[in-house]
Amino acid sequence: MINKKRMADVSALLRNNNLDDIIVSVSMDTLYLANLYMKPDERFKGIVIVPDEKDGNSGFALVPELYKHEFEEAIGGDIPFYLWKDADWFYSAVKKGLDDFGVPEGGKIAFNNSVLAIDAIEFSKRWGYQLENGENIFSSLRLIKDATEISYLKKAGEITDAALNDVSKYIKPGMTEGQVRSYLFESFAKHGADAPTATDPWGIIAKSENAAIPHYRKMDCEIKSGDSLIMDVGCTYNGYHSDITRTLFIGEPYEERRKVYEIVREAQQAGINIIRPGVKACEVDKVVRDIIEKAGYGPQFFHRTGHGIGLAIHEDPYISSSHQTILKEGMAFSVEPGIYLSGKFGIRIEDIVVVTTDGCEAMTKFPKELTVV
Repeated sequence: MINKKRMADVSALLRNNNLDDIIVSVSMDTLYLANLYMKPDERFKGIVIVPDEKDGNSGFALVPELYKHEFEEAIGGDIPFYLWKDADWFYSAVKKGLDDFGVPEGGKIAFNNSVLAIDAIEFSKRWGYQLENGENIFSSLRLIKDATEISYLKKAGEITDAALNDVSKYIKPGMTEGQVRSYLFESFAKHGADAPTATDPWGIIAKSENAAIPHYRKMDCEIKSGDSLIMDVGCTYNGYHSDITRTLFIGEPYEERRKVYEIVREAQQAGINIIRPGVKACEVDKVVRDIIEKAGYGPQFFHRTGHGIGLAIHEDPYISSSHQTILKEGMAFSVEPGIYLSGKFGIRIEDIVVVTTDGCEAMTKFPKELTVV
């Protein structure tokens, strides 16, 4: 069903920004509006929202006949449907909807960040609409999580903690990284994560030298005694994401690995400790980065400290040296410093936190003490 309050909030932002409508392709934004999501393809489909209601509706759905069932299941009769067939493509259907809702030719139309550029260009080319970037319309609304959203983030974190606990008992020398990942996904399902429909579970399982590649993807190497093992994993619960990284050791770590692990752990905890309303995102990044730089590993920490999370795994706010976002209660994001020594090993520790009235609360609780399995 359509969330009418969220639709009204979007309409209000359109009025405040002197926009005539926003075109919202299927994405996390339609999931936010109407629990509507499907894998994108070449067929344009989504929701069009206008600043003022017409006949009690603040917009309409633009629907390929191929996906009529999915839209009816998600939205029902909450807003009008403008259907289109493959033989006609969507241009006449969307134009009729815009005309019916009083959007003038040459008006200012915003697009969310999932609309293809080639589709947006057609609006200008065919009807002279002025194209506007509408990304901030939704990012500003999704930035602050309400109590229900926070409860979903917390449950996703609990599921992930339980799955990590399972996996830490399962890992043995001789397994491949991919086998560990497959077992992890089974554990997500066992503990109640969403089925992999709207968004799949994910996991980066990277041993020793592979862990020096932050977004390592191959995952076919054998895990051996003496390896370190990064596990960067997450699932969804009611569409809301978890994200956690732990670095485990297959046997006692040698001195350099132990030293680097403790530096990363100290930096991550320092970042968590300063989070509260009124602090800037860049200040969190600086506290974390200063500790790693002071220890002599500044060049080996080459990504931002964190990213926002919710219906998308990466969304506002971003925790980096360039982001001036002032933290507010209800914001959710990761704190995930890492040190990566090319050809040797990598260490990363990550938790999702939600800003509270006087600090923050971690959504994941899996232990961060150096762990040997």
